[in-house]
Amino acid sequence: MKRLDDKKRAVYELIQKHGTSLGTRELLSFLPGFAERSVRRWLRELCEAQLIEKAGKKRSTKYRQTTFLPNEMHNIGHCLTKESIRVRTIDVLRVRYRKQRRQLLTEIILHKKIGTSVDRFIKKEAAKLVPKNDLPFFIEDVKEDLVEIDSSRIYGLGVTMEEFRAWEKIYKQRF
Repeated sequence: MKRLDDKKRAVYELIQKHGTSLGTRELLSFLPGFAERSVRRWLRELCEAQLIEKAGKKRSTKYRQTTFLPNEMHNIGHCLTKESIRVRTIDVLRVRYRKQRRQLLTEIILHKKIGTSVDRFIKKEAAKLVPKNDLPFFIEDVKEDLVEIDSSRIYGLGVTMEEFRAWEKIYKQRF
């Protein structure tokens, strides 16, 4: 396990930030839309990587963050980097609205939006897709995705390489 994917990272960070032990049902209540089977698999993988600890059995099983001392970091070097386990804010919203972000990215690329038209489009569509209190975070995540997007990240967007390259050419000329 070299890198945690977004959803597994959200599970890990939730346990990390919560501070106390959490059961599977409690975790699922914080992570709507996550499949219980996947969460259980990620919990098992995180335990195997010694990033979290498991206590109890069956329905009383709880998970909590493993405490690493700086000199113990070498023990998990094969799994994660120091940066991967640093304390960070839970990015549950990023995971929760992944589908909506990807939907906006697809529209931006297909309609070759750039500049202020992108900003207006994101704000207008975001207001339709996510609750008002999540809007600033959602918009920030979409803009971050636009900055980081490259040809290796378009899989699953429903965009061809030619469509992406055409948009990218226009987008890159702007900067």
